[in-house]
Amino acid sequence: SYLSNDRSEISTYIMSSLSDDLLYLIFSYSLPSTLCEPNSPPIIRGDDDSISENSSESSDICISPVNFLLVSRSWYNIIMSQRSLWASLNISLKPINEETSLSLTKALRMLQIWFRNSLNSPLDIQLSISGHRRQGTEIGHILELLLGEQHRWSSVSLDATLCNLTTSIMISTRSLTSISLYFDDCSPAVVPVTIDFCGSSQLRTLELRRGVELVPRGPQTLHLQYLDTLHLHPTANADVLATQQLLMAPSKLRVLEIYLPWSDILPTGTIIFPSLTHLRLASGDSECTQIVNLFGRLECPNLTHFAFQAKRIVSDLQISIDFMLGFENFLSRSRPRL
Repeated sequence: SYLSNDRSEISTYIMSSLSDDLLYLIFSYSLPSTLCEPNSPPIIRGDDDSISENSSESSDICISPVNFLLVSRSWYNIIMSQRSLWASLNISLKPINEETSLSLTKALRMLQIWFRNSLNSPLDIQLSISGHRRQGTEIGHILELLLGEQHRWSSVSLDATLCNLTTSIMISTRSLTSISLYFDDCSPAVVPVTIDFCGSSQLRTLELRRGVELVPRGPQTLHLQYLDTLHLHPTANADVLATQQLLMAPSKLRVLEIYLPWSDILPTGTIIFPSLTHLRLASGDSECTQIVNLFGRLECPNLTHFAFQAKRIVSDLQISIDFMLGFENFLSRSRPRL
């Protein structure tokens, strides 16, 4: 027992002797704050009014940085003074099966506490929700809370599957550097998303995948000078204008992934991407008309990686020949370092 006590005293001394800067680095390594349901971490009781609510059912999730708060008063003071420790969240809400309802109260409460304690710190958020068709109201509250803090978004990823989404999404924030949206098998089938690119000019990564209808905010000449990565999954004819604006916007685009449906969504004339190094194309057209047409107009002088995926079986030999000839012409013209 003496040895055990000595070890405990030594550990206590070492931890208490660490500088505030070093402790901050240690706390930072525990981020992002992660909540996964139904496999949530252990629950602890808290007696601090800034963390726990005054109710018999109130409890604190034992996740970072909450799990460090109750160690000592000095640790508490450091964590509450370093607001950026509350600004990185990863929330995943996936019930065991479609018949299982999952309480979203914990996630809503977590967002409220973290947003309050982070004050004006830039937010990095990953939110993944699956299988909540019957809980549209709760999901709406979460999205409204999230959208209400968009003035300090830095990086945001929103992934929803089998959900009812009734909240319209309008994005306009200069602090935003990365946005990823993915809505699969949701209701409605396509979620309108309006992005004011003039107000979000710091964007470096834009990923608009399945289920997103990009609504252009009037005729804009886009100047996305920092845009590095662009993933687009247009929804038939609805995204034609917005897609064309993005592809023609002056940028230093390095990575492009785009799904081409049957309709002609590409800009007319020659399309030049002088900085593009990674290109991935997918087509839902069994005749590959869009892709062959694109090969004739696309120039990527610095391309190093290329991938193509046909979403439908191409069984016609002539179509395959046309595709290969078009691809060969594209390579010989651009002379990329593949």
